[in-house]
Amino acid sequence: MTFAEIDSTNEYLKREVDELPEGSVVRALHQTAGKGRLGRKWEDDKDSLMFSLLLKENLDPNRVSLLPLLTGVVLYETLEDYKISTKLKWPNDVILNDKKCCGILLEGISEGSKLKALVLGVGLNLNAEKFPTELQNKATSLYLETHKKYDGREVLDHFLAHFDKEYSKYLEKDDSYLDILKNHSYLDHKKVLLNYYGEGKEAEVLGIDRQGRLLVKDKDGKESALSAGEVTLESIYSH
Repeated sequence: MTFAEIDSTNEYLKREVDELPEGSVVRALHQTAGKGRLGRKWEDDKDSLMFSLLLKENLDPNRVSLLPLLTGVVLYETLEDYKISTKLKWPNDVILNDKKCCGILLEGISEGSKLKALVLGVGLNLNAEKFPTELQNKATSLYLETHKKYDGREVLDHFLAHFDKEYSKYLEKDDSYLDILKNHSYLDHKKVLLNYYGEGKEAEVLGIDRQGRLLVKDKDGKESALSAGEVTLESIYSH
């Protein structure tokens, strides 16, 4: 379903979770309270593709952290359909020519101690012709990079076709999609700032392992694998 205006597609699915079936997709042409990760606001430029997907069945809490990675791969595949090559910034952004063109937000809905549902939100900058000054070095759109306009409904259809294929494999514990993430990782060999336990910690990214974890080495040479957290590239791209 598509709304001309709504507060947030994620919030809508969270409100209606009991009434809507598995796989429900909600798109908004305009969001008045769009959300990014860590409580940030998603800047709605009215030229974005904004939608959320509801997952209620066959949920494995131990594999939830893989879903933003899978979604990034699906977006990579979707844009490849348009001959647009992107990089994937672990864990939840799609990068086009060193700038963010898409963000992913996964939210869980619990009932007591049980995971009841997952809401997967996507915001893709399609046809924006400019961004506010403070975002011009950080964000871009498909239009700014290709000088072509894109139909949101068509792009969404491409996304859903790829998602159905990759999610079916994911449910069967086939994580071969991670090969795409590993081969197109934006962070490999870059110096980053980790916000893993709430503190900033400098490290170098070594790569991504078979479990989808980010492999890093800190200034003291200690190596570790992160399954969640935020990674910042201060010199190029910051959120």
